[in-house]
Amino acid sequence: MQNDSLFSPIVSLVTLTSRRRRFQYLVLLLLALISPASEIFNLGAAVPFIGILTQPEKVFNNSLFSGVKYYFGFSTPSELILPLAIAFASAALFAGILRILLIWANIHLSDAIGADLNAEAYRRTLFQPYSVHISRNSSEIISALDNEAEQAVMQAIEGLCNDLTLFIIAHCLTTLKNRDVIVKLDGGRITAQSTYDQIINNADGAQ
Repeated sequence: MQNDSLFSPIVSLVTLTSRRRRFQYLVLLLLALISPASEIFNLGAAVPFIGILTQPEKVFNNSLFSGVKYYFGFSTPSELILPLAIAFASAALFAGILRILLIWANIHLSDAIGADLNAEAYRRTLFQPYSVHISRNSSEIISALDNEAEQAVMQAIEGLCNDLTLFIIAHCLTTLKNRDVIVKLDGGRITAQSTYDQIINNADGAQ
């Protein structure tokens, strides 16, 4: 039962996505399997590289390198340093590229799935029977969407306020909450200047 509850959301998510997203799932899974293997290969390549630097004679006389020595015609241990260094650097570069690619693919697929699910949710809402739209209060739906959009905008603004000076043009007063100064423009001129708390207090006093 626990395994069913764990995999059922994943199965439901896969069934809601398109064939293109399922193919991207497989690519991401393949990258997730290859990336650890490349890390292991990179660690394995570090052993002979460190060995040729610290104990060149021992590595040179190792039976594992006998075929390499005869194929390339190496006769001294110093001749193995450059090939092993290139092999180690190539393995590290390949592992780094795979790791970056895996992170990019993970973020890209997550954003794409989120966009697809949002589009599907809007599509199902819009294409409901006409009787459903008539019986539903559309102002509640619009208000809920506005609140979510406003929260997303506020989060983005809060992230920028720490490093930048921002000029925000807003039609909703709550968007300007926690701002330093609120300026009212009328005909291109400043007609009032205050803070969010002052505006709220004046509004309460007027009531």
